[in-house]
Amino acid sequence: MNEQTLQTMIAAIRKEAMESGRTYAFPWVYKALKELGIVSYSVDMAAGRAIIRHRDVILKEEFPANGFTFGAFNTQGVSDAITRHQKGETSYDVWMGEVAKAGVQRYIVSMAHDVVVYLDGDNTQLHIEPVPAV
Repeated sequence: MNEQTLQTMIAAIRKEAMESGRTYAFPWVYKALKELGIVSYSVDMAAGRAIIRHRDVILKEEFPANGFTFGAFNTQGVSDAITRHQKGETSYDVWMGEVAKAGVQRYIVSMAHDVVVYLDGDNTQLHIEPVPAV
């Protein structure tokens, strides 16, 4: 698979998730990306950058850094933001703002381990969550 094909396929997954009306689309998107051959992806909220690792290709994406206010790392705050988002109480953008306030500057989704690892700016403090079942 080449980079352009992978970008097109990921864009289709994102579009379908947005059009589906799901209030919490992450588990569905996760499953679709895993089936596509994505092995991990990391999102650096402070830098406005994501790296998507496929078996054959590595994609780098830039996105606007939304002016997040990063607080001190607070595991309970991270957990609470995740719980609210999983219940469909927050949008993805609101959720990102909430985890930023709880000290998350980067998160890594590992398809091999079915977990999301949330990290502070120094990559020294972390919170690990299992990926919810679809």
